[in-house]
Amino acid sequence: MIYFFKPPNIDKLKKVLQNIDLLVSCSEGVNSSYINNGKYIGESMILTNGVDFHFYAPKTSDLKQVIQNRKNNIIFYQGGINDRLNMKLLYDLIYKLSDMEFHFFGRSNFNDLENKNIWKSFFKFKNFRYHKFKSVEKLRSFGYKATMGIMPFAKTKYTVESAFPLKSFEYLACGLPVVSIEINSLKKFKKFFFFANDANEFEKQILIARTKSKNYDSFVEKIKIAKKMDYNSSFSKLISNLN
Repeated sequence: MIYFFKPPNIDKLKKVLQNIDLLVSCSEGVNSSYINNGKYIGESMILTNGVDFHFYAPKTSDLKQVIQNRKNNIIFYQGGINDRLNMKLLYDLIYKLSDMEFHFFGRSNFNDLENKNIWKSFFKFKNFRYHKFKSVEKLRSFGYKATMGIMPFAKTKYTVESAFPLKSFEYLACGLPVVSIEINSLKKFKKFFFFANDANEFEKQILIARTKSKNYDSFVEKIKIAKKMDYNSSFSKLISNLN
């Protein structure tokens, strides 16, 4: 996507776009970026990011046990830990919600010195845990016992208008409530996300999500919508289009 390319590389990307038969984008925003900024004029289709449903989702017979084992104070983040995150917001949340544990999984890599220093400051909090990079099996296992998933990204043009985070439906497939900044591609699924724009709203939505974490009917609904976002369905659509 063009937003990821520095100016010297944008022209190279445009040349690539002139020589492809089909553009497949993971969101409306990404598709628009290729068309408007990359000047792509060929055939395109949108296959949104989704989830490996059969890997992440528990069996229906296991749902009650998963709910029974679910903790009531664990906030779960998995993915890249970098400048895309709103570090000041996270600092406020970890400080204010001292009765909640914040567990982060993923590789950390910051270019912004202030963000890097804020990240280092998290380690002084007793309610912060950093697990580094773990296997998808361990992420799934932790997703089953966590209280909720979070997506505390910095609000940038790309994040709001074009992103479709992979973790969105991985969280939902584990039956987790998800607290996130408002992302355009997820608004049509707003029933399954608790949107927040600043630290105060995040705190409020986290406390609400906490009360929903062990609701069986809500868990089943999340499983159903995650199943509709299974990658197998996307691959079928792609193959059908190619044929």
